Amino acid sequence: MRVCSSNTPFISVREKHHIVVQKHPYAESLNKKLLNDIELFNFYYRDNNLNNSNIFGSKCSLLPHQITPSMQIVLDWVEQILSMQWNNFYSMNSKINMSTWFAKYNKGEYARDHNHELHAHHTFAYFVKCPKGSSPLVFTTSNKKIKAHEGKVVIFPGNLYHHVPKNNCDDRIVFVGNIRV
Repeated sequence: MRVCSSNTPFISVREKHHIVVQKHPYAESLNKKLLNDIELFNFYYRDNNLNNSNIFGSKCSLLPHQITPSMQIVLDWVEQILSMQWNNFYSMNSKINMSTWFAKYNKGEYARDHNHELHAHHTFAYFVKCPKGSSPLVFTTSNKKIKAHEGKVVIFPGNLYHHVPKNNCDDRIVFVGNIRV
């Protein structure tokens, strides 16, 4: 089933790169399944002594064998978008590798300014849960803000600096991944 179209909107930013923003057509039912899946995993909070995460909230890194069918739907959809929008770089014959994790932000938590240049050609963020007061995803150089909206995916080059300002609610949850060919 193809769930993306060739007229995917691009948002131009001063970084002179393209950002794809698209909403999944079955987001409501998909997100319910993802929220059930999340219950299977342990989240850990950032600890300066134990890890070097940019997330000042909680995170759950996923191994390939932990990907559930619902997560795979998001990954397949992202791969479709990549092959349609960047077909000179991603082709159906390319071997795409994705490393994924969930990030959860409660009130006052945030992600510092960073990029994924060393780990990814592109990065995606899929919004699973966005209560009122959820912080946007901000591209630092342009200050372009992408509102947190359930079912929305944002795909962008891995070298773009971005951050999440302090969150104003509990349980802002995103499914994130680095994409490499």
